[in-house]
Amino acid sequence: MKKKLSLWAFLSLILVTMTICIFSIFYYVTIHQSYRMVRVQEEKILKNTGYALSRNPQVIQTLKDNHYNQSLQKQMLFLSKKSNLDYIVLINLKGIRFTHPDSTKIGKPFQGGDEQAVFKGKAIMSTAEGSLGKSLRYLIPVYDHQKQVGAIAVGLKLTTLGDLSQSSIKEFSKPLLISILISLVVTSIISYGLKKQLHNLHPSDIFQHLEERNATLDQIQAAVFVIDQRHIIKRNNPAASLLFKKEGQRDLFSGKLLESLIPQLKQDHFSKKTEQVLHFQGQDYLLSISPITVKTQNRGYVVFLRNVTETLFTLGRFVKDINKISLTNLYLLCFSLD
Repeated sequence: MKKKLSLWAFLSLILVTMTICIFSIFYYVTIHQSYRMVRVQEEKILKNTGYALSRNPQVIQTLKDNHYNQSLQKQMLFLSKKSNLDYIVLINLKGIRFTHPDSTKIGKPFQGGDEQAVFKGKAIMSTAEGSLGKSLRYLIPVYDHQKQVGAIAVGLKLTTLGDLSQSSIKEFSKPLLISILISLVVTSIISYGLKKQLHNLHPSDIFQHLEERNATLDQIQAAVFVIDQRHIIKRNNPAASLLFKKEGQRDLFSGKLLESLIPQLKQDHFSKKTEQVLHFQGQDYLLSISPITVKTQNRGYVVFLRNVTETLFTLGRFVKDINKISLTNLYLLCFSLD
């Protein structure tokens, strides 16, 4: 037979699994949210930088003159580094670069295929494959007295964007790890507490005990009521239902006050530990009340009612059967002596 996990291990496994699932979902959502927030922030930086440069007199003059400016190239490299951008590229209306992080690319055509829209006077944010790889970039037209003289491409490589997102995630990874460890410890403590509360019984064992209890109550001929401290009925067996000429059903009177069914029952009856005689429905019943105690606290009572006449009849039959057996044994003894 396959050995069951201990209750502590079973509960811990469930709670730890739930904790890991919750934190995994949270971590996934956080990563996605962090990447989105970093992207939105970087897009804002790209737009602000592109907008400011499109109105820079030196940039406008360089594109208007349509020639390379080494001083401007150095400025763009410095600004890119300062703004944590990968590139700032000035292009004329023919798509020729005037600035670039790689000086060998200056004077060559701009790459990506998304620059055509900017030559028509439209600023765009796009993701395209350029000379530095796939990047997020903002292209904005440059005007000189309402006449377009070129455009500016301000970009950030997707690898750089990913690095920025990872850097943001690392900031809360340590607190998240600490939270997980604390949660696991708390989970273990909760599991241990539940184990004590359930008396180290598995759910299947609890169900089996419940069915065994129900089967036992069903077979008891006496009427049985399980009540709480306020004498509200929580359980009753079929014999208790038959006592009131009802169809023999279990828990038929759940939620009712016991005294509403048996008005002759008084508080004094609950203080006595011995069997008592209760006159009810024109007959006498043997009344037995057992307190339910959990950790020294009274949680209710189990009330037994047995018909005196039926009990005496059963007892008489039992005595009669005992006498028959005794006479038979005596006869056999005499016969053996002969």
